[in-house]
Amino acid sequence: MENMEILGSPQDISMSEKLKYGFNTLLNANRGVDMDREEIVKVIEEINKWLEAHGFKEIIDIASVTVINDRLFINATPHTVRFEDGSWIHGSVSLAKILSAKRTLKLSDEVGELEFYKVMYEPTELGKEFLSFIGLLGYDLDVVIHLITSTISAQAYKSPLCVVPVVTPETERLPPIKRVCYKNRWIIY
Repeated sequence: MENMEILGSPQDISMSEKLKYGFNTLLNANRGVDMDREEIVKVIEEINKWLEAHGFKEIIDIASVTVINDRLFINATPHTVRFEDGSWIHGSVSLAKILSAKRTLKLSDEVGELEFYKVMYEPTELGKEFLSFIGLLGYDLDVVIHLITSTISAQAYKSPLCVVPVVTPETERLPPIKRVCYKNRWIIY
């Protein structure tokens, strides 16, 4: 768990201890947040139960979430997302796999022997099931949850739950690990 090393937490502590430890880091990065610790921990625990029930070994922890304007953002990309204020949230390979999209080619035009295709992205059944779960979880717990996804996933699922951070112009052509994103600007499809 690379993120626990960054936070300085020992590898062998329980998940609830990791959540308690990480919560203080989360609050320090998001001063003025109205969402309380119990709400955040409950969301993470419920997502981890869902992941385990669906055969995923990787779980998410407090380093995979952030609170912005009383909304919980969960990083569902495999990359760490870095914000312009210096804060960051780790990604989740499991969530990225769940919200992956199927690529299909649709014939758009033919000119003689040439064929031109449009690329279409379609959601997976597992991804749709997960988004349904997240929507119900947010409703049940009275928490607004957004999943930070890739542009392709956001286009495929076309859900207001899936958001893509707007990258600063000076870092948009860099590899994902070096990109810096605005914390208050999000793309939806």
